[in-house]
Parts: sequence; C-alpha cells; structure tokens
Amino acid sequence: MAGKQLLTDFEYVDKSGQRCPFCHSDSVEVNGTFDPENGTIPVECNECDATWYDYYQLAGWIAR
Repeated sequence: MAGKQLLTDFEYVDKSGQRCPFCHSDSVEVNGTFDPENGTIPVECNECDATWYDYYQLAGWIAR
C-alpha cells in the first residue's frame, strides 16, 4: 500500500467501486450482506487485505 494515494470518493464511484481505494487493485469482493439500516455493505481487497464499507443511498424507484 505504501506509495499509492487513496482513491477519492469521486474516483472510487467513477470506477464503479471495482477498485480497492487503498492499493487500486481490481481484486475486490463483497464480504457480507447489505445493511439497509445504514446503507452499507462490507467490501474487501484480495490483494492488500484492506476492508471498507460501500455506502448506498436510495435514489428513487422505477415502475416495472
């Protein structure tokens, strides 16, 4: 992780959450279930073992 700058929120969202914000690896995966109470889901990096939470906000709805 040394030498790499953390991704900003904008950069992380721009990469659709598919990069580790610490080491920039694309080897990331969800590590749990969505918590609707606080809008988060745990994520981990398989490359550097970092863990973090993705944060989701309800944006609306669409009729089917």
